[in-house]
Amino acid sequence: MSVVAQANVTSRGRCADLAASRRGLAFNYSPRDAPRGDGQFSSSCLVLDCPEFQELSSLQRDEAYDYYSLFTDPMPQVGWSCVPGVGLFRVRGLSTGPERANYSAAGDQCREDSGELAHVLSEARTAGLAALLAAKGLDAKNRTVGPVNRAYVNLDDTAKEGLFVTSSDEPLDCFPFRAWAPGEPRHRLPTDDCVVLERRPAGGSWAVTDCRKRLPFVCELYPGPGGECDEDDSACRSLRRLQGSPEDRCEGWDILAVPPAQPTTTGAPITPEYPDDDDDEGQQGGAGQGEGDEDEDDDGEDGRVSKRSAPVRGAL
Repeated sequence: MSVVAQANVTSRGRCADLAASRRGLAFNYSPRDAPRGDGQFSSSCLVLDCPEFQELSSLQRDEAYDYYSLFTDPMPQVGWSCVPGVGLFRVRGLSTGPERANYSAAGDQCREDSGELAHVLSEARTAGLAALLAAKGLDAKNRTVGPVNRAYVNLDDTAKEGLFVTSSDEPLDCFPFRAWAPGEPRHRLPTDDCVVLERRPAGGSWAVTDCRKRLPFVCELYPGPGGECDEDDSACRSLRRLQGSPEDRCEGWDILAVPPAQPTTTGAPITPEYPDDDDDEGQQGGAGQGEGDEDEDDDGEDGRVSKRSAPVRGAL
């Protein structure tokens, strides 16, 4: 987890807007009345490329910041991996056995994990998930296994031949990115309707296979709880724009295809000209990361990244 942007802003909502624009999956916000100590970041908003999850063992208290994340309910546990600026994913069926599934059952298992088969409709997603397939992981019995060569992802043309859609009925035609392997998509059998991600060549590629095959599969965790935001929670709505909607993407705003923003390298915080507003909600008492993580943009500060050790309300 790294700080990819920082700024002095006047509200939690403005911080969430910055996080969405820089493809941050979490952020730390320091309200104006928060106690400030020595050696902390001078910026009120710190955007993180990945959320904190699992054991939270690296955290220490930091009263200056509140931590907000897209992923709090359920809190991701062992087996989930972060692709920075993209999301949280889990490769299932790493070893041969009952955890491998056909395409339909794979989707069911992902939904049981509060997610869905993973989207691959951008270069960042395809490359990031191909790297997960190439890495070793833990199977259902906590044995180190892997890598795997191919896994089901969220794309098929079972309803109409040649019309590839996701489980949310998003047509592939709404997305500019393609990663078909040579000769793909091909349909040698009537049941060759489901897409797998292959880890080779480097960066990954897509291929079509028989939907009845029992294969590994990649799940993507939904932001929680249920991806819903309170009506008056502008910060939540800003972060949710990272996911977008089918309507947004099909109207030309392909948020999934936008590459992650690069960290600033000026050594000084960004200071946008934002007017004051009253969106300073949030409880005090965040938690800070240990001394080991250095941020390139902190201009000599001690590199601590503040995070909250418990989920906050709503989807943040």
